[in-house]
Amino acid sequence: MKVFYLAQENFGCVVYADNENDAFEKMKCQRKELLEILGLPLDITRWGIEEFTPDLYDGVLCFY
Repeated sequence: MKVFYLAQENFGCVVYADNENDAFEKMKCQRKELLEILGLPLDITRWGIEEFTPDLYDGVLCFY
């Protein structure tokens, strides 16, 4: 498993998955209602997705 950071506008989340597509689908399944309430797209091409590694962002992600 890898750790992925998915972001769209002011929404971001961290997902454990094997690849980017699995991470996006897992997020959609678990948080679909929240995504719809916030009006966020359910199209993977409109999201920023990065594999989170210890050297990325100096190992620290902040959510606010």
